[in-house]
Amino acid sequence: MKKRMALLMAAMMLVVSVGAGCSKKEETKKKKKVTKKTTEEVEDTSDEETDTTKETTEAPQTVNGDFQPEITFSITDRDGNQISESVFAENKLTMINFWEPWCGPCVEEMPELEKIYEEYKDQGFAIIGVYSTEGMEEDVESVLADAGITYPICFYTSAFDPFQTGYVPTTIFVDQNGHVIDMSDGEKTVVGSKDYNGWMQIIKQYI
Repeated sequence: MKKRMALLMAAMMLVVSVGAGCSKKEETKKKKKVTKKTTEEVEDTSDEETDTTKETTEAPQTVNGDFQPEITFSITDRDGNQISESVFAENKLTMINFWEPWCGPCVEEMPELEKIYEEYKDQGFAIIGVYSTEGMEEDVESVLADAGITYPICFYTSAFDPFQTGYVPTTIFVDQNGHVIDMSDGEKTVVGSKDYNGWMQIIKQYI
């Protein structure tokens, strides 16, 4: 009887032991599942962070991050203000208009240029007028007064030599990175005068 009781007790303990073991295995599996899930969640979060980092890394640079101007110069306008290539970085578009006081088309288009300047100078547009004829200062003053010019007018410097065509007016446009813009015909210069609408067809593309 005692032997049977002992065997019975041993059998019951074995059953309890196996049950506890299975339960622990299930808990371990559950923990593994939870751990796996948590790891996956961490991995997902990591992916999200990576994507965010990627987006930040690939974000476009600021416009002036590539500021390597094709023209470097230092000139003084007729009011005594120093102007250099830094003017390009300060504006979306800079128009440099080469003109002469004895050139009829140059003089005729200047009121149109002044009108454009007044309308768009607060939108990142600038004009610099450049002339090279010496000994005609009275004529220059007269032209500027008649046209009501307020944009800077400067005397020519050799830094502009690469953009001379032998004709006036000749005009170039420079973007905010200091690059001289290629026109539709593949040239960097615009030779000849234009009216208000003619110039605006070009300017509106860049401001």
